[in-house]
Amino acid sequence: NNTKGRMHIAFFPLMIYKKSPLCSNMQAHKFLRRTEHYNQERRDIKMKINRYQFDSIASKTKKTIKDPIQRGEENGFYYEYLQTLEVELYQFHVEYGINGRQAMEIIQVVLLDIESLLDGEEYDYSKWEEPCYRSCADEIEMFFMPDKNVHLQKDLKKGVVLDKKFYELAQKCLIRIHESVEFWTRKGGDNGYFNFIGEYIGTEILNERIPLVENEYFRD
Repeated sequence: NNTKGRMHIAFFPLMIYKKSPLCSNMQAHKFLRRTEHYNQERRDIKMKINRYQFDSIASKTKKTIKDPIQRGEENGFYYEYLQTLEVELYQFHVEYGINGRQAMEIIQVVLLDIESLLDGEEYDYSKWEEPCYRSCADEIEMFFMPDKNVHLQKDLKKGVVLDKKFYELAQKCLIRIHESVEFWTRKGGDNGYFNFIGEYIGTEILNERIPLVENEYFRD
């Protein structure tokens, strides 16, 4: 409601200035400059995400998804999609030395990026990000965000990103991996998750990664 009010304040007087013969060109020019500056400020405003919101995004997203991946369902339809994410996280572990907590937080950044797209809101959670988080999140998002992957964009049908269900597969997989990281970190310490997946991630599957997009969204 406040936003709508501000928009009326910004645009309604402009109509008055255009119609009023008492308004000089200089006054109108100054008003337009103030209006442009004000509207730019509105565009630059981002919703700040607090620590609770940052840490709870996985559980919040899970509540909004129909049929999230349950324990025991990983080896069926979702296997290759989950493997894609696990290989990415393992490479971040090798390259940046991230631990389980940091892996969960990188996933949280990606989930917030998706929510930002779906809600049309810009979020500021930079306060909770460590230096490598943005680059890691961008790499994960290349598997399902067309604007971050030109090759993927060319292979998809037009307008698919307007379908909220388009992101459901990625959300489901991210949430399930987040739960797995949390479980193994509690059980095995900071690197418990990476010690666990390191036992079966070999060099032969490091390049076997697929987009986190269901077949129905690809061109024929």
